[in-house]
Amino acid sequence: MKHSKNSLFSKHHRSHNENKEHHQTSCDGCICGIFRRLNEECNEGCTTNNQFFYILPKGESRLVGDTPFLFRFLRFEAESCCVFFETMTEQNTVTLQVAVDCHEISGIVPIQ
Repeated sequence: MKHSKNSLFSKHHRSHNENKEHHQTSCDGCICGIFRRLNEECNEGCTTNNQFFYILPKGESRLVGDTPFLFRFLRFEAESCCVFFETMTEQNTVTLQVAVDCHEISGIVPIQ
């Protein structure tokens, strides 16, 4: 799925380029570190990587979705601690993009 430069999820969106000089170090922790390393392995975005995850939100005991949703990793932005994913609706009719603060994820299950 391609995004226009005006899309909030586009790597070229204005907010993604603001404060590049300011390196935030608050994106520490297990889950944030995993996404940071995965992002470093991606050259031109991770859509060709097709790394999928089930996600356990912080404070929850169940994975996201009644029948757990698979989330495809797109990228991680250390400046904002945002992890970007793509997922399908339960009917697999609409592709949604999701941005999540890596601190709000307490667990992931990678699917190969």
